[in-house]
Amino acid sequence: MGGRTPKGKQKQEAILPERIPRELADFLRRATYSLLIKGSSGTGKTILALSILRALKVTKGFLYVSTRTSPVELLQSYTWIGETFDLGPLLESSSSGGAGEGSETLVDARLDEPNAIFERITNELMDRQAPTIVIDSWEALSDSVEAEALRVNARVLETWRERAGARFIFTGEDPRNTALDSLMDGVLMLRQRSFLGRRVREVLLSKLRGVEIRRPTYFFTLDGGIFRSFDRFRSVDYSFSSGAAPVELMLPRGAAGRRFSTGYPNLDREMEGGFSKGSLVILELDPRVDMKVALVFLSALIATWAASGNPIVVQEMRGVEEGYFDHFAKMFLRGSKPGQLVTWGSGESEKKETEGGIPQKGWTLLEKLRDSLDAARKGRPKGSILNIMSWGGASTYYEGEPETLQRVTALAKSEADLSILVTKPTSPRHSVAGVTATQIRISNMSGTLFLHSEVPWSGFFGISAQKSSGVPTLRLESMV
Repeated sequence: MGGRTPKGKQKQEAILPERIPRELADFLRRATYSLLIKGSSGTGKTILALSILRALKVTKGFLYVSTRTSPVELLQSYTWIGETFDLGPLLESSSSGGAGEGSETLVDARLDEPNAIFERITNELMDRQAPTIVIDSWEALSDSVEAEALRVNARVLETWRERAGARFIFTGEDPRNTALDSLMDGVLMLRQRSFLGRRVREVLLSKLRGVEIRRPTYFFTLDGGIFRSFDRFRSVDYSFSSGAAPVELMLPRGAAGRRFSTGYPNLDREMEGGFSKGSLVILELDPRVDMKVALVFLSALIATWAASGNPIVVQEMRGVEEGYFDHFAKMFLRGSKPGQLVTWGSGESEKKETEGGIPQKGWTLLEKLRDSLDAARKGRPKGSILNIMSWGGASTYYEGEPETLQRVTALAKSEADLSILVTKPTSPRHSVAGVTATQIRISNMSGTLFLHSEVPWSGFFGISAQKSSGVPTLRLESMV
């Protein structure tokens, strides 16, 4: 990332990049609208509403009416809110008993009567030009107001909203309550569900007036206390742009003793510091995931390994074009020394007879791997060897030959300091999970990529692809 970030902004921009679904972003560009965000307790309605304000760069001229949560508690739980909307003084004033600057923007309406709240909103519409008003939550008002009266008040507010050119954001806690749906320009539904024994969050775009909804659902995370959705997997996001500049190689951080950093701090924490020295790691890809994703995921590990001057052995992967791998090597292995990188082909295995005359499929493959590891050791005799191989699905060299697989994995574990076996099983019988104690999987769920570790067990990480100077890289974000 080029240039320096001003002090005070660096932490905020590094941790809080909001990502709003594309269709929702298009809807929010309207001059005036009403949006209803529905979902059960804990699904992220409040954070989405505040993230929308941040995405719109609304720092003043807005009113946030909280009927469920203390604004002070909100600011204490999510410090970015006070920083973004300049509401920090509210925290100081609450401890000293004063009203505080900014307190007129974030309103504690938990004890207010509905009529007082409606009056407050109406005054805001009359006094300000094109204000943004959030009511969190609307259904809290139904505790003391009949449903029909509440609906009439909502219709009156909608009329005032149109006249004032304002923007309304309502939250609702009962997904089954459709009383406001017909009045709103937009309706979103937040929900949680389980996938592979892990929790994921999903937003359903039920209605966005004037916007074509091509993708009705998005997965999202609340990591860092802000809403961020994930785009669908596109192979082009993992390609190199013309004129791409080589990445700056960084020495590994946090790897000590008998652990090698994965290149992703949050994944390292789940794996007790990284990959164990002398281990074989299975990286299993969903059949609908491009093999290039595996290479880009491993690029963080490869780049730090290259920066350390240690040898790297890479087997060519079927499904990854030669030109792509050449680009990859230029970008991530720019500073590698002669003899530091050893690549070997993976053509169809030949048959070689033993002394007993029994054909042994895969024997040539075993020899190729041994020769490559020997070459790496001779080229950098004091270095730690990283060995990357592939098997299954797009690479059929060991299919139906469990004995060959056992010999290959045994050789890799004995001769390399860390081996990564990239697999793409086409059926359960091709699984190689039993040959290693470390298993990572990249899954494709409804077009969104997730990474998780089966051994040791971890939660989901959402995968977002990004390009820095034309070079594809990955960001792993905890699905919380």
